[in-house]
Parts: sequence; structure tokens; C-alpha cells
Amino acid sequence: MENTPVRIEALLRIETLSDSEKEEFSIVNAKETEAILGNMAENISRVALYYNNASCFILTTVMGVDHSGFWLEQSPSSTDNAAILESDDLFLVSSHLTAKVEFAPGQAYDVEYDGYPAFYFYMPEEIYRLQRRECFRLDLPPSESLRCVIPVQPDKPTTGKQQSHQVAIMDISLGGVKLSCAEGELDLDEGQVYENCQIDLPNTGTIKVEITVRSLYIQITKSKQTIKRAGCQFTKIDGASSILLQRYLTNLQRAARARAE
Repeated sequence: MENTPVRIEALLRIETLSDSEKEEFSIVNAKETEAILGNMAENISRVALYYNNASCFILTTVMGVDHSGFWLEQSPSSTDNAAILESDDLFLVSSHLTAKVEFAPGQAYDVEYDGYPAFYFYMPEEIYRLQRRECFRLDLPPSESLRCVIPVQPDKPTTGKQQSHQVAIMDISLGGVKLSCAEGELDLDEGQVYENCQIDLPNTGTIKVEITVRSLYIQITKSKQTIKRAGCQFTKIDGASSILLQRYLTNLQRAARARAE
């Protein structure tokens, strides 16, 4: 564990958020927060715990988590530990599935965890998981057949009892998807917003998103069939869905690297 003036990696630096970013990245669900902290403990993620008006920090790890709070490993420096225990302006920065996580953990308590000196913190009411939308798109391998289930729009006429459209996904990222459908199958218009869409991610779970069509182009196949390709942005995706999507993409990347080796 270290404190300043040691240089700290970018992912563990405090990032000042705008009001809109706070709203976008905020997680207030206690079970989500517990799951994120639990994953950090399982993966022995590095944690920067800042104190003294963020002018000092230690590098530590999450030792354990329960529904009430979590434990951090103490520093070998008794001076650092004393300052942290007396501080009322602590700030924690770590990562979860490549996304930065930061929050004010509140008061630190001097305890033991499995016989080792530890800081205990009550479960925070709010954390920020900074998953930026500017992300690369991952082309799906032939083995992955994803579809975006788009509910029938209230203002659109339908035939029969059709309640939704299942549209093929060509590629996917944390920021959105590229959809493909035949002419007449679905009115994919640029600027159109589709609410309450669902995507079933194999071996991961189902995510719920709102998508907005940002770009559209038409392709004519050799058989003269007209195909629409639509680049869509996730304009609304909750924290739980974002985490599931990140997990799915991470697993796809690992599988791709394994095939290449």
C-alpha cells in the first residue's frame, strides 16, 4: 500500500462528475451495490482510498462484503491508518468489469477481519459506476445469434395479435447495437425511439434498454431483397443491465482471444 507522492494509475484517480453524469452513472440499489463490491472482493481489485481532502491515499483491497457493509485491508502504516480513522472526507475509487467505481464510503471503523486489521464501512447509499458510452462495437461470431425484442409501438398499426418485433443484431457494444431487418418488417426510421426493448444475452441474462436510431442505410441483396441496417444507441440502460452487458462482452472477448491462441 502506498500514499502520495507515488503516481497512481488513471483508473484509480478521482474523477469529478457533472450533474448529468451523476444521474447517468448513479447506483442506489443496495443489492446492485453489494454485488459490485462482492465482485471487487472476489477479483482482488485494487482500491484507492483517499483521505486528507484527497491529497493522500492508500492502495488496498476489499476483504469481504455482506448486506450491511464491507471491509478494506488496512495500511502497514499506522500513521495512514490513524489519519483515515479520523477523516470525515474519505473517497474510494476502484473498478468493476473495466468500469471505474467511485463513492464516498463514510466513516471508517477500526476492526479485524479473519484476524487481520481492517477498516469497516457501512454499505453506501449511492455509488457511481462510470461506464462510458464511447465504446468499441463487437461483431458477433456465427455462434451468437442475438435479437432485440422491440414492442409494437402504440401509434403503429399491426396485423393479428403481434405484440413485438424480433430484430437481428449484427454487432453490439456498451453504447448500442446495429440492427438488421427486411424492408417492411419494422419501420426503422432515423431518430425513432423504441422503449422497453429487451435483449437476451446467452448464459448471462436479459437486459432492458431504450434505443434510438442514429443512422440508417439500405442494402439490396443479390436476390433483390431490401435490407435495412440501423445503428442504434442505448439512450436508457439501467445499472443492472449495463453490468450484465459488460459481463457478456467480456466473456465474448475472452472466448475470441482463446480461439486466436
